[in-house]
This record gives sequence, structure tokens and C-alpha cells, in this order.
Amino acid sequence: MNKLFKRLAVGVLLPSVLLLSACGSGQNESATADGIQERTIKAGIGNSKMHPQGQGMEKFKELLEEKAAGK
Repeated sequence: MNKLFKRLAVGVLLPSVLLLSACGSGQNESATADGIQERTIKAGIGNSKMHPQGQGMEKFKELLEEKAAGK
């Protein structure tokens, strides 16, 4: 069990942590109030708007527009 855990840690967890830390390093200097760019999020579901997934996406849209407040 101990040998399996070591192999898992070295073979999977360590590379994952290194990859994620490399992706997150550095600051994005264009994230100031003047540098905010408009973004469009597209999400496709295979159901109608009356399906719970469709209703959830509509609620997400409403909350996002409310929080963004024209940003």
C-alpha cells in the first residue's frame, strides 16, 4: 500500500501540481478596470429551456448579468 501511494504521488500528483502551478504563475497586468474586455460565454445543452439544465443556464445568465453590471 505504501509503495502504491508513493508511485501515485510521484507519477500523478506531482506532475499535476507542477503543471497547475506553472499555469497560474505571473500576474495579468491587463486586468485593471481600463483593461477589461467583453467576453462571450457560450454553453450548449441538448435540452429545451424548460428542462432543469436549461433553467439553470438561464439563471446563471441572469446572475452573471446582475454581477457584471455593465462591465
